[in-house]
Amino acid sequence: MKTIIFLLFIIPTLLLSQDIDKYEYYVGTDPGVGNGTIVMVGPDESVSFLDSIPSSTFSPGLNMVCIRFGNDDAIWGLAKCMFILYTPTSQDSIIVLEYFFDDDPGLDEGQKIDLTEESIDIDNIEVSIVGLETGLHKIGMRAGNSANQWSPTVSQTFFIAKAIDPIELVSGEYYIDEDPGLGMANELSIAPSNQIFDEFEITLNGLSPGFYTLCVRFLNEFDEWSSTQCSPFFIQEFFDGTPGIAAGEFWIGTDPGVGNANDIRFVEPGKMAILFDQAMLTGLAPGTHTIYSRVKDSSGTWSMIYNFDFTIDAQGVPVLVYPADMATDVEIIPKTDWNAVPTATSYNIEISTDFVEFDDNIIFSESVAFLTELIIPEGILDTNKTYYWRVNAIVGGNETDWSAYYTFTTKDDLVKFVIQLSQGWNMISSNVESDVSSLPSITSAISDKLVIIKDNGGNIYYPQFEIDLIENWDISQGYQIFMNEAANLNIWGSIVNPTQEVISLNAGWNMVSYLRNSNMAPPTALNSLVQAGLLVIVKDNLGNIYYPDFEIDTIELMKPGQGYQMFLINSFDLTYPAN
Repeated sequence: MKTIIFLLFIIPTLLLSQDIDKYEYYVGTDPGVGNGTIVMVGPDESVSFLDSIPSSTFSPGLNMVCIRFGNDDAIWGLAKCMFILYTPTSQDSIIVLEYFFDDDPGLDEGQKIDLTEESIDIDNIEVSIVGLETGLHKIGMRAGNSANQWSPTVSQTFFIAKAIDPIELVSGEYYIDEDPGLGMANELSIAPSNQIFDEFEITLNGLSPGFYTLCVRFLNEFDEWSSTQCSPFFIQEFFDGTPGIAAGEFWIGTDPGVGNANDIRFVEPGKMAILFDQAMLTGLAPGTHTIYSRVKDSSGTWSMIYNFDFTIDAQGVPVLVYPADMATDVEIIPKTDWNAVPTATSYNIEISTDFVEFDDNIIFSESVAFLTELIIPEGILDTNKTYYWRVNAIVGGNETDWSAYYTFTTKDDLVKFVIQLSQGWNMISSNVESDVSSLPSITSAISDKLVIIKDNGGNIYYPQFEIDLIENWDISQGYQIFMNEAANLNIWGSIVNPTQEVISLNAGWNMVSYLRNSNMAPPTALNSLVQAGLLVIVKDNLGNIYYPDFEIDTIELMKPGQGYQMFLINSFDLTYPAN
């Protein structure tokens, strides 16, 4: 029979900026950084699992096992610890592993791996992911012994990418000026293909001289339409139907020389169509401009230069949406919003404390590309104060006029809760119900130092890759947050009453918030769990533990701002004592 001490999946993201070349582990008391059992690893920045530690390392009973990683500059990360109850008798040997994806079905309800089979390679256990959809998933694994006792569950997040096969385009359509709706325009006949290189002849006969816009889009084999691509063009009555014109060219601005300008297409004798590349117009300021043209006959003789004027209308200005004018009770970390300006490539937003001398009292100024919303970071606005804001757009490299300014007043009953974050991993919680719920808003002031946040369910917020599976902050949860630099996280909101907040805990591991506004010893704060006989162990961010059955308490005091991991043998509703 094979005996496993433990199996731990871990990705050492503690030292993101350097190559990890070693890790060390120890059992029990920390011997000091670099004084544990050191294992050298290859140049990769991650270790897929920690090999089993020889059983001779353990003492009968509860053992604390810790691991930390070091880089090639001899800088060590924080120690991560787990607890093992070691009983050397054969009847308590681990005989089975079970695993599950995403949702925990409960102890002894997962997919089983029989460790008594001689064919099992303990160091390389494979599980099937057939049937899982593309996207982020979580795998959980735990070990069971012959007495049907189970270890804590170890989990890891992984990603299944979608295999992208070439998608065939099966048809297309075009329209001029007014969009009649998807599938309602003029048909373009194409041979099914994943690329379109064909040239299409589109009749413009009957159109009077003037500016038009030609738009094209294509349909794929899954009945999905592409984005619509548009180009402006101009039809001009040329001469009086003079015959013998073989070709022509046009330009805006400086004459590039005969034969070097843009080709003219002729709609019918005496009419020419000038097709503009969109880039030719986007760089032009609002106002009147001149197009120059010339034609040549069949003998190659060029005409004199003709010209006509066209006008680019002055672009509109953004219309502010939120905060609305004269709005009250506005968050101090608001997500501002405004309506788009056609063809705008970016927007400027300004906030001032005075509308008469707006420019001299600006407290916030920011540019945003393409988007029509922006979160105002924490620390810019104060409570119970009136502000003025405005937005303008950048169109063709030129600024539009500023929008009309709107005024708003922030809430006046908010408190600030400060959570001190150290470099590396932190486990945190808040006893203040945040005034805003989204993680991008709450963490806006530390976005340049924040790497990743994980919640109790294994969901992550990873701003660098625009992944947000957590979405909103839950006051009952603890969160693990990795920082590349120490900082303070300020949460503005309302203080909660711990006696009125019920925290629903599940069987197994939970990452839990501490809702009181002062310190309290774990036996007192968690007395209801202890009396119910359901609490196995509590861990804090530093690896300290509270283990009631063995009367071990190295946490000593639970503190506001800290999150805690708790292992329960059954579900329970936790309510903390009063402040």
